[in-house]
Amino acid sequence: MKFAKTQAQIGKVGSLPQRKLTRTTGPDGKPRFVYADAVDCNCVYVGTEAAYDRYQRLAVQEPV
Repeated sequence: MKFAKTQAQIGKVGSLPQRKLTRTTGPDGKPRFVYADAVDCNCVYVGTEAAYDRYQRLAVQEPV
């Protein structure tokens, strides 16, 4: 979880799709998964492909 602290970061969080898991590419060229929440926490959750795979396995075990 990364919190937006500056006005530029707050603007960037607000420009991302809100409360939707989105696949993007990180600066290293590898896939990243991003979940932005500008309303409640003004933060972004960022995970790797391995983290997304864990999330998928947990979602199958215990549907949300």
